[in-house]
Amino acid sequence: MATFAAALRTEIRRLAAKDMKRTLHSVRRMQRQLTTLRLVNSGQQRTITNLERKLAKVQEKVRLRGKSAVPAQGRPRIQPTEIHSIRKRLGLSRLKFAKLVGVSPGSIFGWEHGRTQPRGESVVRLRKLEKQKDEAGPSKKRAAKKTPAPQNRAQGKKARRLRG
Repeated sequence: MATFAAALRTEIRRLAAKDMKRTLHSVRRMQRQLTTLRLVNSGQQRTITNLERKLAKVQEKVRLRGKSAVPAQGRPRIQPTEIHSIRKRLGLSRLKFAKLVGVSPGSIFGWEHGRTQPRGESVVRLRKLEKQKDEAGPSKKRAAKKTPAPQNRAQGKKARRLRG
């Protein structure tokens, strides 16, 4: 009977060890998954924190732009189309208009295309030019009738022969 009891004990230990090994394998796999999830989670938290910081910066910029859209005088900033129409009504090139305003031609280009906004003295000068053009009415260049240029040399010679 001692041999039967010893064999039974050995079999129970073997089955218990096999079951424990299977269970521990599952537990270790879950621990690895948990560690991976924690790492992913901490990375996502860092990303969220960075995005929240960027959002706060953008919101601050928007808030500041909202205040600067209407200057202290209470007048809204000059629109790109207004700047372009002032220059065209005065009949000036970008270069001449830039010299008149006291800025670079690149600034005029940026203002007319809405990439940048005129500031400070430039706004004051533009408002003065806007008033001048309103008071002056149509410019002399627009009032003068332009004669069309001949299309080619042959047309020009033909017109001269007919005139005289």
